[in-house]
Amino acid sequence: MSRFHLKSTLAAALLGLFLAQPGAMSAELANDYQITSDMKIYLGIMPVALLMQHPNALPAGHPLPSRAHSHHVMIAIFDRATGERITNAEVTAWVATPKRMGVKHRLHPMSVAGYTTYCNFFRMLPSGANTIGVEVRRPGNGLVNTVTFRHSTFRG
Repeated sequence: MSRFHLKSTLAAALLGLFLAQPGAMSAELANDYQITSDMKIYLGIMPVALLMQHPNALPAGHPLPSRAHSHHVMIAIFDRATGERITNAEVTAWVATPKRMGVKHRLHPMSVAGYTTYCNFFRMLPSGANTIGVEVRRPGNGLVNTVTFRHSTFRG
């Protein structure tokens, strides 16, 4: 196995593990989840610049955008009562900055390390606060769960 392929596989595995088992998340990441009346919703964000270094980290069919300051936003959803992963939801999200309200985009289901996450690409401020809104609809349930996350990016 080539060194490059090994790094790409490792990046995908780490990304998948991050969203696969919420109980394994560190306290430092605890601000990246929200609990609603019936769900636990976890947020993962990866700068596209980092993903470009590991082009095999995403499954085929997920081309990387070339826009500056793009980020891959990933949502993992679990049933609050059972802890089971929710894999059949309709998920939309938006990213807003202090000066601009974001446009809603559908998050597409994607299998990462064998687990379903909901993903899409968004532009974020290169340095500063972003607000990420997420809406989750489950089939057969008229309830829309809406949560917001605050995420700061820092130019390094």
